[in-house]
Amino acid sequence: MAHKEEFEQAVKLDVEARVREGVKAVLEEVLQEEMSEHRLDADYRELTPTRKGERNGHYQRNLVTPAGKIERLEVPRDREGEFVTEVFERYKRITGSVEEAVLEMYLSGVSTRKIAGITDALSKVKIGKDVVSCIARRLEEEQKA
Repeated sequence: MAHKEEFEQAVKLDVEARVREGVKAVLEEVLQEEMSEHRLDADYRELTPTRKGERNGHYQRNLVTPAGKIERLEVPRDREGEFVTEVFERYKRITGSVEEAVLEMYLSGVSTRKIAGITDALSKVKIGKDVVSCIARRLEEEQKA
C-alpha cells in the first residue's frame, strides 16, 4: 500500500510541475507577443521602416499563480524602459486571482497566519502573514479613497 501512495504522490508532483512549466511557457509567449505589439511594430530581429524601438533582453522574476510558483519567468524589456505588460502589475509577485483568494479569506475573518498556512497547503507556496497584511492594508486604503 505504501508504494502505491508514494507512486501516486510522485505522479501528482510530476503533473503539478508539468502544469507550472506549461503555464510558464504560455506566459513567456504572451509576454513576447506583447513586446512585439508594444510600439516596436516588428518581430524579434526584424527590420522594418515602421520600427519604433529596440528590445533590450529580458529580466527574470518569480510569480505566484493559481498553478503554483513560476520561477525564473523571462520578462522582455525595451531599451527605452517603457514596456509594461498587462499579464501582471509591475513589481507585483502575486497574480490577481491568488490575491483575490487571500483577500476573500481575510474579509471572511480568517487570521493572517491561517491564510499563510492555507496557501502553503493548497499551492505549495507559502504567502507570509506579512504579505497578507500588506494586501489587506492596500485593500483598506482603496476602500477609503
